[in-house]
Amino acid sequence: MQDRELVAAIVNGDPDGLAEAYDRYAASLYAYCRSMLPDPHPPAEAADAVADTFTIATAKLGGLRDPDQLGSWLRAVARNECLRRAGTAGLAGLGAGDARPGATPEGGPPDGLRERVLNAGADNSPTGRADRVSVTHRAGAFGRTGFPKPVIRSGPRWWHEVRRRPRTAAGVAAAAVAVAAGGIVVLLVAGGTHRAQASTVAVGDPAGDAEGTDAVRGQGQAGQRDVHRDRGGRPG
Repeated sequence: MQDRELVAAIVNGDPDGLAEAYDRYAASLYAYCRSMLPDPHPPAEAADAVADTFTIATAKLGGLRDPDQLGSWLRAVARNECLRRAGTAGLAGLGAGDARPGATPEGGPPDGLRERVLNAGADNSPTGRADRVSVTHRAGAFGRTGFPKPVIRSGPRWWHEVRRRPRTAAGVAAAAVAVAAGGIVVLLVAGGTHRAQASTVAVGDPAGDAEGTDAVRGQGQAGQRDVHRDRGGRPG
């Protein structure tokens, strides 16, 4: 079946459509979720994200405007599920649909995941229906094209980086404290030198002041003698 035929089968509750969609996309979705949820997240979280993605598909695929985009739609739903499991803070720096660079986990979906997905889709008991409603409600809002609206990470980017790399952040913080302390010392030394110079200017150099005062006094006396001399030589 083509993707649009798979979408129609899943929307109509056909278990064969869900089974074929799982066989086509589960492996890539699981690898994607594993790369989105690296250590310390256990692989079981990636499996849970995949299972919930297919559960959401059984309830929300009817709104997908372009059924040929089934693969992209499943990936978008899986990404939001991973972001929620990471607390929206551990994946700072990821793009709109990118996994963590360089993350290539090995191995396929765990045994039993396929059966779990198919059983969840076919379970019409009150408990089964309640579980599907709960998972679908947690998936959040979907846009006009039928794609899920991206999960928005709360808080500034620098805080996400601190949460994601606490050891690196601690080292940077220690370095910043050291630099700040060094700056404070420099300011204190510079301030002390400046105050010392200012005090010297304000108080004055006793020797220099004395010499300056004597020089001024001497100039004044010499000027007075010149005035008297001029007056004495002028005819009366």
